[in-house]
Amino acid sequence: MVSIIGGFNYPDYMRYLLLQQGIMYLDNDFDGNQATYTAEIHTLLEQPGSQLHIWVTSNGGDVYASLALYDMIRGITQKEVVCTCYGLAASAAATIILQAAKVRRASTNCTFMLHEITGWIGDRVSKSAHEDAGKEMARLTDVICGILAGRMGKSKEEVETLFARKEIWMGANEAKAMGLVDEVI
Repeated sequence: MVSIIGGFNYPDYMRYLLLQQGIMYLDNDFDGNQATYTAEIHTLLEQPGSQLHIWVTSNGGDVYASLALYDMIRGITQKEVVCTCYGLAASAAATIILQAAKVRRASTNCTFMLHEITGWIGDRVSKSAHEDAGKEMARLTDVICGILAGRMGKSKEEVETLFARKEIWMGANEAKAMGLVDEVI
């Protein structure tokens, strides 16, 4: 049962209260529903203060949706963006943490996971469709590796080597040592 407060269900009401404090809370998988994120970003830009806080705890999600969100947040120049991981920043969510220009933080007990890009094109498709999907996955891997390398202070080759391990799980201190975050709180 979800309680209703002032016309909002409780989770939406809590999200609304956080937005009023200048905090965007990303706690869902990124699935292509960018309208909600865009509205929240614009609401945050209207709030007083010089910082915009983004709290992340997410399994990640669709690579196209996460890149759109990454680009939206990176385009914010009016305020300093502070990203903090609470809980889990897996897959695309780890990329979102990296978009903060100066302040990238992780709570002591959070977990990060990076992995190679995966995709699905159906079970009855032509050879050329598989080839095209492979090319697109290679292109996306190049984009993500470029973002990770630039933000982590590593070479693209080092990041590509990490991706070859399929999945990399790490705690907050390991993420700091790797360059995913600047501080552990």
